[in-house]
Amino acid sequence: MVYVVDYDIPTKNLTKLVDFYRNVHRMLKQHYGKDVKFSSYTRYLTEDEAMAKKFMELTAQYSKRCNLYKAVKMQ
Repeated sequence: MVYVVDYDIPTKNLTKLVDFYRNVHRMLKQHYGKDVKFSSYTRYLTEDEAMAKKFMELTAQYSKRCNLYKAVKMQ
């Protein structure tokens, strides 16, 4: 099972956007205990349900458009 957080952070306010990604990096480092490479694409995938929910909560603070999905890997 894979959890997908799909989001859209508005780019009009660059300070808010930078703040969001700074918080994402901080949260991932705290969870994994090391720096994690993170793409700035508008999706986050993980097999950890708790982490997906945590990411969704953070994203909801910055965007009105964010969704959490359960996905099944087909191949």
